[in-house]
Amino acid sequence: MVTRENPIVKIHLGTEDKVREFVSTVSRFEGHFDLISGHYMVDAKSLLGIFSLNYKQDVNLRIIDAIDNMEDVLTALRPFFAANAKIA
Repeated sequence: MVTRENPIVKIHLGTEDKVREFVSTVSRFEGHFDLISGHYMVDAKSLLGIFSLNYKQDVNLRIIDAIDNMEDVLTALRPFFAANAKIA
């Protein structure tokens, strides 16, 4: 079950530079973050993990156990949200 405590949001990375920027941003926060693409799930703080996905397409970011304020996390990650992103 998806709750506000474990939001899922669609993000778009698209380029290697944006992947690096995303990892740097998400790594500033304590907690667990997953990227999900099809049947694959990787740690969103893992540069190599993200490069194993098709990062040029939209992927789902699941935020689990974010220790920091959720609003701060979502605000920092907003530049990576896909155009049609909704927080579920």
